[in-house]
Amino acid sequence: MKQSNLFKKLRRRWSTTEGEGSRKKSDSTGRWRGWSDALLNMRELPDWDGFLPWDCTPAGELSELARLFGRMQKPFPTISRYLTDRFEAPPFEYSVLDAQSTNIRLLRFDLDTPYLPSGGSRCLLVELLLNCFPFDDCPDYHALSYVWGDPTAKVPISVNGKAFAVTENLMLILSHLRRKSFEGWIWIDAICIDQNNMSEKSSVVQQIPSIYEHAKLTLAWLGETAERIGSMDTTSLLGVARMKEIIDGIIGSPEAKQTYPEIENNFISTTDQIGPKQFRDLLWTNQDLVAHLMLRIAELLKGENKACVSQVEEVLYHPLWRRIWIVQEFAHSQETILVAGEHELKLRHFFYVWAVLYRSVLMDPEFGPHLLAPGIRGNIRSIAPLLLLPKDLGGYPKFRSLFELLRATGWFEASDSRDKIFALMGLAEDAPDLSIPTSYALTYESLCTTVSEALLRRHGMGMLSFNAGWTHDRAQSSTRLPSWCSDWRLGTSYTILTDRFAETEDFSACGIVDNIAAAGFDRKNGRILLEATVVDSIQDVQACDLLKLHEDTHLVPLQVWSQLRELSGGQTPPHLSSKSTYIEEALFCVPTAYQRPARDSSLSDSQDRVQEPSESYKILNSEFWNATNSPSEYPSHQPSQHMKSFVQETMNRADGRSVFATEENWLGLGPASTQAGDVLCIFRNARVPHIIRPLENASYLLIGEAYVHGIMYGEYFDENEDFDTREIILE
Repeated sequence: MKQSNLFKKLRRRWSTTEGEGSRKKSDSTGRWRGWSDALLNMRELPDWDGFLPWDCTPAGELSELARLFGRMQKPFPTISRYLTDRFEAPPFEYSVLDAQSTNIRLLRFDLDTPYLPSGGSRCLLVELLLNCFPFDDCPDYHALSYVWGDPTAKVPISVNGKAFAVTENLMLILSHLRRKSFEGWIWIDAICIDQNNMSEKSSVVQQIPSIYEHAKLTLAWLGETAERIGSMDTTSLLGVARMKEIIDGIIGSPEAKQTYPEIENNFISTTDQIGPKQFRDLLWTNQDLVAHLMLRIAELLKGENKACVSQVEEVLYHPLWRRIWIVQEFAHSQETILVAGEHELKLRHFFYVWAVLYRSVLMDPEFGPHLLAPGIRGNIRSIAPLLLLPKDLGGYPKFRSLFELLRATGWFEASDSRDKIFALMGLAEDAPDLSIPTSYALTYESLCTTVSEALLRRHGMGMLSFNAGWTHDRAQSSTRLPSWCSDWRLGTSYTILTDRFAETEDFSACGIVDNIAAAGFDRKNGRILLEATVVDSIQDVQACDLLKLHEDTHLVPLQVWSQLRELSGGQTPPHLSSKSTYIEEALFCVPTAYQRPARDSSLSDSQDRVQEPSESYKILNSEFWNATNSPSEYPSHQPSQHMKSFVQETMNRADGRSVFATEENWLGLGPASTQAGDVLCIFRNARVPHIIRPLENASYLLIGEAYVHGIMYGEYFDENEDFDTREIILE
């Protein structure tokens, strides 16, 4: 609301109270006195959200009004304090935390201040007291876990009598706690850390595990409820609580005890009696129980209970689950309570509901009875790191490497890109060995370069599969990272090396693989020196845009096969022992980045024989064309499980990448940004080939990993006598 509109409200209120005569006073003192008399005669306080809007700019007249209220008697001292805090109080200044000590700042509400509600669910006046304590001698406290919200939309509060600005979402949380007359101490990162002091911030974020571990309780804020703020943009925990009751009823039923002995033998009648870890193990070893639970839940939630399904979806869609810091906050908390307005729910109770949904999604991508909206499946899978780690849920906070955590949390978000890494350091078991500095003095580019070097040294050349070119379009990255570095802001995706079954044989394109990064690092210029064998140059490329076929996935094989046939031109690479079947094998292997089954040494050759890729292609091709004379009619034929698996794996591996042919007719699958003139090479100690792009200064850019049929298991070195091996520099 503009200032002119604000004073129109004042004048309108004053004129209806004092009459026309008072409004004709022309001198400034008389004008203010007339308005103050009008306000004194009000029987009710106005809606302060409209009377003094949150985004109102301080002005001389409002400051004068604040001083006027300060000289007035009751009932205006609270209004005076509000106006003074807002327009006249000096800004809050932090005292310096001793970097050598482990001090902690904690907050509590000044409950001597009268509670003054404003419009909606906010409190007009929030006054906080901030104290500093030695960490080993501090009072009991709660910790807050929440989404900051829009950092540009700030609301004024008072901290130790000084002006302080917080986000609107935090103001809602503070108003909720003030309305509840919260008496204890609480730790809130936005206030208890000097966000403008990079040295302090770097120090305190390393203490986050201890801060949440020692908190008596962690409050995770999901927002206000609809009945409180009259809006549909709300979250309700009632649906989750109802679904948990249903699961308890099913688990405790005589039918379940009769069917599943582990329930009967352990005298289990509710999920709480099982415990999170045991419940998770029960679901993971009993697919029939999961299917039974989902079917019964779907039946019981029909009709009057159907609203609880949408409430569960609201919770699963909440942005809290995408905030990177809560991975660590939840993992170290002794107990976590979800709060949505007046409703509260233990995290472990939410976990029981999520675990059933998560297990059902893993069992059946089509989600069985389709209880929830299709778009929610990704959310259910993506929040797994949050709910498999916490102590509160029987998890193991330090059992993953930093690399595993970075991959698992690619879906999570951070307002500061550096936090995508810093927020996981307190969970990574190998963090002390990586020597990655937790310092906000580092730029994101410098931090990523340091992390990429550390992970290359620890995990070997496989880390190059996660370089910045692994996304569909490297232009998504707004930073200028070295091409060999990973940009962890861009999410996670399938790579040729990862997400494979244990029964497959590891790639070994370089021949004998030593899990050591055969690289020299030039930290100053962000370069690495590698030994590479140049295989060939890329001659032709075609993009695999398979997502457009999401409603016609039966046509996926037809598109990829036709692209590969066109690229090959019927020609095969030289020096091959199996030239006659190369193209047929490539049609099956390239789209799925085929990894051959592991050989069981205890079996004879005849027992261990597996179906050759060329045979698999012939079977699939025969099924596709024998079912109908027209590909458009193929959906009427029920595809075999073999065809379904081929299509799904092709979508996973090939969509968003490119198929290519080299000058010597090698067929392969590479990054979307692959182009003619790029170079196909095999780095020393690398399990897969890579594509690099020559620069004018004789160095190269790493485009990304590649699958090339016929050289994935060292065949290139077995069938060639002369190799073009050289040292190259990656920018």
